[in-house]
This record gives sequence, C-alpha cells and structure tokens, in this order.
Amino acid sequence: MAKQLTGLGGSSIENVVNQAALRAVITDSHSVKMEHLEWALDRALMGYGKSRIQDEECNRNTAYHEAGHVLVAYFTKDSDPLHKVTILPRSQSLGHTAFVPDDEGYSKTKSQLLAQMDVAMGGRVAEEFGKIFPILFYSIKN
Repeated sequence: MAKQLTGLGGSSIENVVNQAALRAVITDSHSVKMEHLEWALDRALMGYGKSRIQDEECNRNTAYHEAGHVLVAYFTKDSDPLHKVTILPRSQSLGHTAFVPDDEGYSKTKSQLLAQMDVAMGGRVAEEFGKIFPILFYSIKN
C-alpha cells in the first residue's frame, strides 16, 4: 500500500484513511481493514465509479481494451507490475488498469518508456483485434 501512496500529500492520505473508516462503519466492521483501505485508495486514485454503460458493444470494447493493456504488460520486458484492473467505469474512463512501479525512481530508462508506450497502445490494438477475432476473446473468457 505504501508504494501506491507515493506522491500523495498528507491531506490526501488523511482523506484515504477517513474514507476507509467510513467504509468500515458502513459494512458493519469493528475495525478498519486492508480491504477498506484499498477501497478508499481506489476511490482517491481512480475516481468515483459511475453507473455502468448499458451499451453492450461499449462494454465489450472496454473489456478488450483493458485486457490488451494487461496482456501487453505481461509479455513486455521492463513494464511496471500490474496491480488492479477494472472494467467498471471510473471518473473519466470506462475502465482502468493500474500499475505499481517497483521503485519510485525519478527517471526511466529508454526501455521502460518504450514499455509504457507499448502497454498504452495495447488497449487500442486489442479493441481492433477483438472486432476481427471475437471468438479468441470469447474462448479466453470461458
């Protein structure tokens, strides 16, 4: 969790802890647990969820897109480790793939920057690939 808090100021961390405490109360928990802290941190970093888009094609494209990020990151040397993926809408996006870097270095190597670009483009490529070969994604899902 500490790696995810990198770059947040004291007031932001306080807000995460307060949100986690509220979540613990809402879920009738007697203490704040890691699941409450993770929930609150997701809200702080990725934004609040909005209602799910009812358009099935849009949902499918979002799933392809996020799966593309994950697959490219998995097979790309020097990409940041994957932390969490969601196809639930967030504040400004229809889905989100979160990475937590191994280190909090201030600079990146050329290979790391190229890996980030590959992962970013992997989402769009997967959308196109999913339109052409939907049966491959369907077989992965099932």
